[in-house]
Amino acid sequence: MSTNRRSDIDIAKGFALFLVVLGHVVTMHHTIFRWIYAFHMPAFFFLSGMTFRPEKYSSCLDYIKKRGRTLVLPYFFITMTALAICTIRPYYHLAIDEYGWKHILKWIFYYGQPQQIYVGQLWFLPALFFAGLYALIWLRIFDKKSITVRCYALVALILAGTYIRLADPLIPVMNRLPWKVDSALCAAVFLIAGYYANRTKLLEKMMPYAGFLIPFFAVLSFFFGPKLSDYVNLCDCRYTAPPYYFGAAFSGIFALLLTAKLAALPAVSGSVFSRFWQFCGRRSMLLFSIQSFALYFFVELILRTTGVELKPMEWMPTRLSTFALTTATFALICLIGWPRDCYKRKMEQK
Repeated sequence: MSTNRRSDIDIAKGFALFLVVLGHVVTMHHTIFRWIYAFHMPAFFFLSGMTFRPEKYSSCLDYIKKRGRTLVLPYFFITMTALAICTIRPYYHLAIDEYGWKHILKWIFYYGQPQQIYVGQLWFLPALFFAGLYALIWLRIFDKKSITVRCYALVALILAGTYIRLADPLIPVMNRLPWKVDSALCAAVFLIAGYYANRTKLLEKMMPYAGFLIPFFAVLSFFFGPKLSDYVNLCDCRYTAPPYYFGAAFSGIFALLLTAKLAALPAVSGSVFSRFWQFCGRRSMLLFSIQSFALYFFVELILRTTGVELKPMEWMPTRLSTFALTTATFALICLIGWPRDCYKRKMEQK
């Protein structure tokens, strides 16, 4: 049975995925790094909101059952697979030896963010699970209310998400809430925004002005992001003042999505460029999951062949090396994902 997909959403996911890979290579002190982190993960939650269908779930328990199968189970399956690989491969096992099993298991099962086993990006899955649950509850309560009430309710969610980590000293055992339930608060804001943007066809209304709005939003995102703010990270609940953080995030999201909609127009949708990014978006979860292994495959290869140890996000010798490592990593995950994409498409066409 075939499924209908929106090519603009797939292309936007592909663009965001490339930014994830670049963000895991470029050094943390670089302006580009801070700009990417201002909006790249919020974009994934916004895109998830654009496909969010609260009417599919009869209750919160129904949501937990259905999304638990599609988000929580994959989190554990991929994490355990990665843990097995890191246990077997000597190069990957070095970090486990350094930090110890207690640290590794605590971050997998309590914090919901595997560390030192090259799939730390999977924090997105538990965060998306809880963000969807928050959004479902929020929509059930406020969706039929007036626009004024909804705006106040969304502001309350923004403030709760932005300042949730002030409660960390009150937690008696660990130093942070478990399973990204804190990150999910701000993530829910983007998910709800994506839901309403799709429902009101906001991006379609912007398209006649895309030539002006894309550079405008890009500059605005840079201005509110690295220009006025420090490093932010949705994963760690590290935010600046809400107007700066959300200004940078939403501006970057709209610049990204409007660019994707241009690439999805009929005049270019059949081009190799457009079809490639659609493929990246269709299989973004697979490519997203394996990108760190692909990255450190090249790091190890370079170390063994040249004796030079690159340290993504910490030290890269030149801008060219950063771009080359990002491109090689992205090409490898696409190469790995291509056979599965062909198989899945054949199955969907039956």
